[in-house]
Amino acid sequence: MASGTENYRDLWPWQTAFLRVTTVLTLVGPVLAGCALYPFLGSTAFWAFPVAGFGLLVWIVYGGVGNRVTRIRHSVESLDGEIADALIVDGFLQSPGIVVLKPSEVVLLPILGQSTTIALNTISAIRECHWFNGSYYPWKTGFWITVQGKERLGFAMGNTIADRWRGRLVLAESDWQD
Repeated sequence: MASGTENYRDLWPWQTAFLRVTTVLTLVGPVLAGCALYPFLGSTAFWAFPVAGFGLLVWIVYGGVGNRVTRIRHSVESLDGEIADALIVDGFLQSPGIVVLKPSEVVLLPILGQSTTIALNTISAIRECHWFNGSYYPWKTGFWITVQGKERLGFAMGNTIADRWRGRLVLAESDWQD
């Protein structure tokens, strides 16, 4: 499984373990079903093949995204901090990427757009949610961060990872308010 992930609910569609399961279900499964049902249904059984085409498209798109996220992950592994895959929103741009929680700052590294570094002592408010940027993620936790000079800044990550990060982020918010 991906580094820092405890279960499959924490995986994003671009991560390798999730992509393997999706590929088997949407690519290999329909091809096998079409071939197995051919003796009974004739050429009608091959209607399962367009589903396999969808699986191939999912594999190509999310595989490419996964490669970019993996490259970013390898480039920041030397940093002192906890690294997590996340969905990052900066302004109106939403992008998969990597979030690094260091002792004194949070670094957002999306695959599209510029990286953002936020000192923990500049965070004035944090809002936690499961509805993140218009989508509901039941097994993910989103954090909207209020920082002076940024209007929309947030990231979403798996619940088990967010549980570890929540305390440090809330502590940073309370330090700012003191």
